[in-house]
Amino acid sequence: MCRKRGFTLIEIMIVIAVIGILSMVLVPKVGAIKLQSKNKSVSTNALLVRTYLENRAGKDGISYHKSISENKTSAEALVSLVNNVASEMSSKFYGSNALINPFTDANSVYPQGNVSSGTSSTNSSVIIYYCEDTLPSSNNDIINGSSLPKGTGFAGNVVAVIYSTGYVLYGLNNSGEIINPPYIIKFPPASTSSSGSGGSSGDDGGDSGNGGGSGNTIGDFFEANCLNVFGDSSSEINLGNGSTNMNITGSAYLQGKKITFQQNTNVNGDFNILGVGSGSSVVTGNGGNNTVKVTGQTNFQAYNMTFKSNLQTSSNISILGINSVTFDNVGINAQFNSGSVQIQSNKDINFYSGVNVANSKFYVVAGGNNYFNNTGGNLTLDNGSSAYIQSGQNTQFYYAVNSEAPITMIAGNNLDFGNNGQSVNINGKTYLKAENTVSILRSVTLGDTYIDADTFNYGHSNINTSSLKTHVNSFSHDQYGGSLNPGYTQVSEKEPTVPEAVAPSTSISEITTTRLIKTLKNTNYTSGYDTTTYPGIAFYMVKGSDTNALKQALQASNINSSMYKFLIIDGDCAINKNANINNGEDMILSNFIIYCAGKMSFPSNSNLANVTFNNSSIIAKSMDTKLQSTFTITQPSSTQYTASIKNEINDICEQYLN
Repeated sequence: MCRKRGFTLIEIMIVIAVIGILSMVLVPKVGAIKLQSKNKSVSTNALLVRTYLENRAGKDGISYHKSISENKTSAEALVSLVNNVASEMSSKFYGSNALINPFTDANSVYPQGNVSSGTSSTNSSVIIYYCEDTLPSSNNDIINGSSLPKGTGFAGNVVAVIYSTGYVLYGLNNSGEIINPPYIIKFPPASTSSSGSGGSSGDDGGDSGNGGGSGNTIGDFFEANCLNVFGDSSSEINLGNGSTNMNITGSAYLQGKKITFQQNTNVNGDFNILGVGSGSSVVTGNGGNNTVKVTGQTNFQAYNMTFKSNLQTSSNISILGINSVTFDNVGINAQFNSGSVQIQSNKDINFYSGVNVANSKFYVVAGGNNYFNNTGGNLTLDNGSSAYIQSGQNTQFYYAVNSEAPITMIAGNNLDFGNNGQSVNINGKTYLKAENTVSILRSVTLGDTYIDADTFNYGHSNINTSSLKTHVNSFSHDQYGGSLNPGYTQVSEKEPTVPEAVAPSTSISEITTTRLIKTLKNTNYTSGYDTTTYPGIAFYMVKGSDTNALKQALQASNINSSMYKFLIIDGDCAINKNANINNGEDMILSNFIIYCAGKMSFPSNSNLANVTFNNSSIIAKSMDTKLQSTFTITQPSSTQYTASIKNEINDICEQYLN
């Protein structure tokens, strides 16, 4: 009979020792994993809050400016925003959707006061402050700054700080340190939604959205832009006749199916143009030497964008062609100064004109092809600039280049520096990448260079670089040789070179909401200016085809010259010499606020040489100017166009317009 053998004392002791050793090794790792998981939960909470704030940034920007216009202090306006955000977040992130502080299990949204107080909460997962300082410009300013709340008392919280121009947002780990990256979310600009979000529904001429100004009423639009055109998918806007000038001292917003301005155009403010409907187009210039010059922010969008004039900008500019963007004329130039230049198309971008970039980031992103196909064209960048050029398919680059700045070019198929005999001199870092072939078929001088491609073809060209790193499967050159000076260093895929000129942080989104002109509730036209019902302004409503009434309205006899004249025009109107106050060739009008429910025309046969609107603002459904010389309009004075004036205009619009 056999008896089963049990464990000996030594074996049991060995097992116990092994278990002890494993516990010493594994238990701390389990704790670290749990801690890492909790910190990850904070990051997830921060991302959810980021999405929420991005969706309401436009509304909060408008709310802040509206509060300021109502004579509230900045602190009062920001406190209101803190309370509104906290209240809405509490109702949005509730129950199963609540944001949980993984270190305290708290789930409340805690509205705080000034960020300088730095008061924490033991039962919160989100803390909201306000700050009257300038919005930080970089993540390093947030991480390294001493004014923003952090420390162990805030562990596990998401912190949101509301400024007058946007938000700062970050999560705090178990040690109360900021989890990288923090986020900076800017409010859309007051006079435009340049990010392209489009705002809310465009059911009339007073909703928020692109070109919306500091609020969402008609009075706000008169204040934000001295020239507004709210055309629809059938409206055509024609400005100029090739030899005239338009001077806009203020901001302008143009919207319609087809927008053409064949003139020298100077905009001393923001300039927003939106093509409406499928197949919409915007065309500048007539192929001559016209110039469009903008000092403020510029936002152009349409199905097709075509530039046949010189273009000069001095601030941020975004250009979106849903189908294509074309700089059409070899005899013109685009001069971009001091800003971010973002040119984007879902299909092709075509350059034939010269491009000069100074102190700017130059982005060209095409879903299809990028063509720089004018063999006489030039791309010039100073040392304060950079260029990022990307195509979903091919990039053909036949331009001469003179660049002190870094340049990145990325192609989804082939990248071709064609042999056009033009010089290429790039002193900055150069990053070239193509899924298939990078071809440099002309002698070039490049800075520190990285080439990533299946094939690098340099024909018989001489490639001179400061240094050359490649990640290339095969090299190709013809029987005539060619040289790489110095030679190249092949790097592995695990060691990519990061480009110095990087992609834009956000792409331009198509604006789908539009402004719609209002119609009149009735046709009870007034027989003259009403100066008593609305104490701050004189009001007159006329039918556009009634030339006598229109002349009387523009002459504004017996009306105090310093008083605003608010004129509503029902339908189309043609302004010519007969409507002129002096019956002369020049028309000079001051202090006019005009709402035209149809097309406002200045015909070529009007016998008017110059038309000037001082301290004035216009909204029209369409516009056609064919003057002999110059159209000038100057934005209403901020000291004269007061909140009370705006309220009276809004009251009249509510009474007379649908």
